Amino acid sequence: MLLEEDPLREFFKKGFLFGEFKKSDNLIQLDKNLKDIYENKIKENFKLEAKYANTKDLRPTAFDYDNSFLDILIENKINKLIDHIAQKDMLLGHVQVRYSKAGHSYMPWHRDVYSTSTRDVGMMPPAIKLIYYLPEEKYENKLEILEGSHRLSMNGLQEETDYILPGFNTFDNQLFKACKRRIIQNKSSNFVIFDTSCAHSVTETKNDSIRIIYIFSTEYQIRKTFPGGRHIELMEKYRCLKTKQ
Repeated sequence: MLLEEDPLREFFKKGFLFGEFKKSDNLIQLDKNLKDIYENKIKENFKLEAKYANTKDLRPTAFDYDNSFLDILIENKINKLIDHIAQKDMLLGHVQVRYSKAGHSYMPWHRDVYSTSTRDVGMMPPAIKLIYYLPEEKYENKLEILEGSHRLSMNGLQEETDYILPGFNTFDNQLFKACKRRIIQNKSSNFVIFDTSCAHSVTETKNDSIRIIYIFSTEYQIRKTFPGGRHIELMEKYRCLKTKQ
């Protein structure tokens, strides 16, 4: 269920949407699995492996861990929603389960997609992410997004002089004066969908947390970014689930 009545228009304007998974056996199972991983009660042949500072990701592949990880998308018709707001056929290219320790943010302000004077970074057109945080008793801010920043960018800047952080430049820094900062919390069954060219940051927290991240893009982009391997297997599995709905 979405909070916006016109998701296509709102996604174009803001660059993100808030939604809520319906209460179901799939959601119960998803939460149970995330809680078990959070408590390091992990199924055989899986493990948490460090990626960024202060974080660990589920390995070898999150989508193999439990059927609820994909079934929750189909049950809530996320596949149809993603296709609608993108206005094209979108497939699932990556699923991540990420555990983060309390403390400083492992990912300050940045864009997943941007251009400098010498290179392009990220999928173009931008991928769409859905992030769901395991709910906690005490709500904390988990993620911030600059509303509308996906439509405000500056190409051709010099990485050596114009970039404050990787993916975040002096132009982006000025957007804090023009764009509203929107906060995502770990409330019950809530999720956020956003355009990966939006400026966003992971916030500092007082408690450890866990989330599941879905990355949607076109078949062409998935095959170009992940030429072979398990990402293609995931894409085809998701396509099959979409077809059966």
